[in-house]
Amino acid sequence: MHVGLSICWLQSPNNAPAAPTNALVAPGNLFPPAQASLAEAAHVDGRGNWDTSSGALVPLGVNNNDARVSFPAALEPGKPYALTWTETLGTRGTLKAQLSGNGLVSGRARSGGELHPKLAYFAAADVTAAFPRCSFKPGGGFDATLDDLAIYDLSTTDPAVHACDVVLCLGDSNMSNSVSEFADAATIEHGYDPRIWYMPNLRTSGSFDVLEVSRHVPTPLIEPVASVQGLRVSPIQAVASRLVARAAQRGRPLLMLALAEPGTGFNNTEDWRKTSSVDTTGGRMYADMIDMVAALNALGPAHEIVGAVVSLGANDTTGADYADAWLPHAAQFVTDLRADLGAPNLPIAWNGCAEDYEDTSFSPADRVARMRAAQAELDEASGSAFAIPGVRFVAAPMGNLLDGDTEQPHFTAHGMQVNGRALGDGLLSLLP
Repeated sequence: MHVGLSICWLQSPNNAPAAPTNALVAPGNLFPPAQASLAEAAHVDGRGNWDTSSGALVPLGVNNNDARVSFPAALEPGKPYALTWTETLGTRGTLKAQLSGNGLVSGRARSGGELHPKLAYFAAADVTAAFPRCSFKPGGGFDATLDDLAIYDLSTTDPAVHACDVVLCLGDSNMSNSVSEFADAATIEHGYDPRIWYMPNLRTSGSFDVLEVSRHVPTPLIEPVASVQGLRVSPIQAVASRLVARAAQRGRPLLMLALAEPGTGFNNTEDWRKTSSVDTTGGRMYADMIDMVAALNALGPAHEIVGAVVSLGANDTTGADYADAWLPHAAQFVTDLRADLGAPNLPIAWNGCAEDYEDTSFSPADRVARMRAAQAELDEASGSAFAIPGVRFVAAPMGNLLDGDTEQPHFTAHGMQVNGRALGDGLLSLLP
């Protein structure tokens, strides 16, 4: 497959416009602290079915009446908002988060047994009236407790309106939300930041109703970040945590393009090669990247791709001479990526295989160690003939492999986020 280009590419970071003088201020919770924590509850109408005496919203199970929570001021029509809350793990029933009191806009019915963080996004087109409140509608004997309410006005960070710093998040399962531990309050190490958004790829499904996200549609970023249909921790929020301050200083929100899929690489299926003769899989992830950037351009604002983080190599550990069988393809990928983005010096941070991962069931026994060495050769300071200016190799430290199993390549939730922060720091070190 050969990927053709027919869209207008983004500006090279080397020719970026001067940073704006006004930094982007993070939108704050519109609920005052006492109302957000429910230490005060005069703004809550439990309608005989919810109790607030403990400083939380506790369903009594009397009926299916919703809890109605008044905003300090009515929402402004035509603006996007994010509603977040915390929730104890329930055993049954469903819950819908809604905007109400002047018509009704509902999210999906969420299971009381869902682990992942709670966020309901209402796009600008959904906010058709001056809604004075939100409501939480239970069903089926919902029994989880709610707390820590927050509502954010996202009109100053919406990628449909405001130009963003954009980071490509490319690669295999270790850049995706498919293989680590489940995303929940115990595993996620970074809180929601309303300045950070992401665009899901969702190549095979097109949407993921559990997270209310769709292919190529920007949405507020909170783990799990849906490159694919999955509810596990990715490194992407951790990457973003290291880059959001720089974007804000430039007066911009941060938009992460989540484009990763398990089992992909340069060899065998050849998903990430721009030009490939392999049927079906050859070049498909590279083509998806082209499509995603086209969708980014179609949003309207002058978004700027400032860099990329990459996790590729773990699925290419064939044991062959990587100087012949892998490094030329990795180098060509960087060349093609930069050329197709019109960014000849695009900064790239490249994640290595875990330092304690070595699958000894295959021959040769050191094939992963040699892949780590090959990945490290891409670093601009490696001294190798394959060193590429503007590429930073980021080692994945020992001790974070899933289930402590050093014969497989995947990471715990903590390990994914350690890698993400290191990738973010690596990319930040390359940015002007």
